[in-house]
Amino acid sequence: MKISKIAIIPARAGSKRLPKKNILNFLGEPIIVHTIRAAINSKIFDEIIVSTDCKIIKKISKKFPVKIHNRLKKFATDRSTINELCTSLIKENQKIGNIWDIICVLYPTAPLRTSNDIKNTVKLISKDTNFAVGVTTFDHYPHHALVSKNKKLIPVWPKLINIKKFKNGKFLVDNGSTYAAKVNSFLKYKSFLGPKAKGHIMPKLRSIDIDTKEDYLFLLNSNRNHNIKI
Repeated sequence: MKISKIAIIPARAGSKRLPKKNILNFLGEPIIVHTIRAAINSKIFDEIIVSTDCKIIKKISKKFPVKIHNRLKKFATDRSTINELCTSLIKENQKIGNIWDIICVLYPTAPLRTSNDIKNTVKLISKDTNFAVGVTTFDHYPHHALVSKNKKLIPVWPKLINIKKFKNGKFLVDNGSTYAAKVNSFLKYKSFLGPKAKGHIMPKLRSIDIDTKEDYLFLLNSNRNHNIKI
């Protein structure tokens, strides 16, 4: 039986910290184009959907073999979540007989994520694995975290602050690029990080996630200094 794999590229118009971040220029093209191309080049999806409320993004997306979903305002606010959007899309399609098996979310603000990263993340979904996500290593040990209180620094985890590193395993973090899940499991847990999730480890340079002006400048400088190929 053929497994139906769907990619969702969420790209709303509003962004307070970095306006129009999905269409900023990167290597001569809008940032979102790099994610659209990576999804297409992965050759694993039965359908690629760009969900947006932005006329410019719709115009850009029409140049590629993708489906454009007109994102409702209630799913395009600062408080709306990707889980709400995906749940709505799944149920909309179920009503018209489109039954999806695996859903993958690809954020356009991770332009260095490659088609192989997408394939390797989705490949982790198996009989015993319902969730998979792109991850990278922490820059610093999370157990060394400090908070500022009354102008003084206080360890978040005082009992762990003097431990240099843990013996078993290494700390990983969701890098904000690539998520995949079996549709039934996603609907059950309303999350892409459900039980027994697996992670595809990506290097830091391919894990750059654009959310602020500093992120964008770092992306431009990193590509210039390291000659990153995407």
